Amino acid sequence: MTQLLVCLRFHCHKCEEGIHLKVECSGEGLKAGPRVVAAVQVTCPACLTVNEVCFRPTGEVVLVSPPESRSRFPIPSLN
Repeated sequence: MTQLLVCLRFHCHKCEEGIHLKVECSGEGLKAGPRVVAAVQVTCPACLTVNEVCFRPTGEVVLVSPPESRSRFPIPSLN
């Protein structure tokens, strides 16, 4: 199995606090090369907002955004 330690540096999408972390990537997806994009959810230590970070195995951060809502259907109103 292929493994890679990636260092990421980005800013929180809400408070713009700088965040640095290391992510261990593994699996068959890494065989696609440096253009493949992975995602991880990271909580900002300053404001506790969850950031979804999309990145390449090279450490390049592609996108930082709020996590995508997992619900694909509207929630009915109670009123």
